[in-house]
Amino acid sequence: MQTELEPSEQQQLENGLKSLASEQSELCSKLRSEIDHVGAGVEARKKFEADMEAVHAWLKAKNSEAKKYAGYLPLKAVAVEKEIQQYKGFENDIKDFNGSKLSEIQKQSNALLKECSEPDKKRLQNIIQAAIDEYEALKKLADNKLASLIDLLQGRKQFEADIDRCQQWLNEAEVATSAEIRAPNVGLLEEQLSKYDKLNDEAGKIGDQIELIIQQGKAILPTVSAADKMTLSEQLNGMKDKHGRISTVIRDRSDGLKGQIENCKEAAAKVEECVNFMSDIQKELKELNRPVGSKVEDVQGMLASYEVCKTFIFSC
Repeated sequence: MQTELEPSEQQQLENGLKSLASEQSELCSKLRSEIDHVGAGVEARKKFEADMEAVHAWLKAKNSEAKKYAGYLPLKAVAVEKEIQQYKGFENDIKDFNGSKLSEIQKQSNALLKECSEPDKKRLQNIIQAAIDEYEALKKLADNKLASLIDLLQGRKQFEADIDRCQQWLNEAEVATSAEIRAPNVGLLEEQLSKYDKLNDEAGKIGDQIELIIQQGKAILPTVSAADKMTLSEQLNGMKDKHGRISTVIRDRSDGLKGQIENCKEAAAKVEECVNFMSDIQKELKELNRPVGSKVEDVQGMLASYEVCKTFIFSC
């Protein structure tokens, strides 16, 4: 064909072929680029869907874990502290999730939004917002639970401290009332009575504190497990019974001491009265210790005086 063409025509044909080849090469390059772009888009969407599925699975698992923590409250302060540490770990997991998986899925979403149609953009934004809302709800639940556990810890510590103070007094009072009272005189009896009056006053105050603790315990019982209910009920009932026994001993001994002191005072008064009688009799006897007169009247008067002294002596 070249032999049939003029040189100028041949050059024109060659130029046309070169231009066509260049256009074909450019078209192929664009086509390959578009294919690569579409392929990358497919992979990006596959990764987005897989990552979104993983996000939903993680949030679902953590919500289930949060519900597990929302059960019965611990009874002991040490158990509350342990749960606080567990929940802090739970809270850290949530924060780490926000800084890694959730942040990454948001970046992927922002990249995809640039290539989506308006309807697809809306759907994608709704998907991402739903995940964010679920995360925020979980984070709020964790924050509230941790705050409530910290408050609970302070309450449990105070409750246990109140119980310990009452138990300590009961133990000390039990020891103080265990020995028998042996007081040989009024002074020691009054000293013992002062001790028991003080114990009786303290017993009244401790009784009020125990009653307050029991009321607090009644509020706690519905929030703890069956085992903790039994433990707390036994502890409170035991403390109340022990206080009742010790208070009865204190009152009985206080009343007994008052009776003993009264009897001792009455006996002392009677002894003093007898001593005074004896002193008077001794005076009478000294007066009678004189020569007897010669008259019968003198003898009868002296005998009458002796009879009076005899009556005084026997009255003592």
